[in-house]
Amino acid sequence: MIFAMKLRIVTFNIHKGVSANSRKHILPEIKSLLHSINPDIVFLQEVQGEHRKHSEKFADWPENSQLEFLANELWPHHFYAQCRTHKNGDHGNALLSKYPLNEVMNLDISSSRFSSRGLLYAQVQAETEGRPLHLICTHFGLLRKERAKQFSSLNEFIAGKIPEEEALIIAGDFNDWRLGALELLERSLNLKEVFHEQEGVYAKTFPAQLPLLSVDRIYYRGIHPTDQAVIPTIGLSDHLPLMAEFEVK
Repeated sequence: MIFAMKLRIVTFNIHKGVSANSRKHILPEIKSLLHSINPDIVFLQEVQGEHRKHSEKFADWPENSQLEFLANELWPHHFYAQCRTHKNGDHGNALLSKYPLNEVMNLDISSSRFSSRGLLYAQVQAETEGRPLHLICTHFGLLRKERAKQFSSLNEFIAGKIPEEEALIIAGDFNDWRLGALELLERSLNLKEVFHEQEGVYAKTFPAQLPLLSVDRIYYRGIHPTDQAVIPTIGLSDHLPLMAEFEVK
């Protein structure tokens, strides 16, 4: 395929690039962290598409967009998928990639008008006739009932769109501390979660200062994980980022 045998990915809920109290703009520090990890593909949640109030408040707010600011230099292929609009702008999910992305689409999985959620889908295509690597970046709802509907939507999308023999990575903020995804994703779709498979437990990532809940996940099938880590960060988000490396044949 067009990428190396080793593929490094990161998933990170960046809390719109501002501190928890919205008093500090921390996107430059987030960019520096991502550069230090140097992943091939980045799955991001709560990326700000536009925020008119913050752009006036912070002198170092990006002139173009948060996505382009983060993607600059390392990830020439990047896409933003708007999930929620508000009076000052919008935010959503994003993919940053060192490799070309095909068939990009944003699937609305909102279960109510009060909670807008989406799945950002793309695929990394092989140079020749090899099978593609499918990518899904997602951010699920806070309520158990809405997550159940969103898991079902994800299940249906994968079953209808992605052949079982083709490689797949799903990463993001699942808000799934009650393990509702276990039946729908791991058992029904033959997906495995990197940390649960390699270490026997799901990684605790929230809240970042004292991680107690396992809400961020990296699911996969059709590829082999070789390494994984929770990235220790303080003050960059209310979530900790996750890193995983895979062997791609």
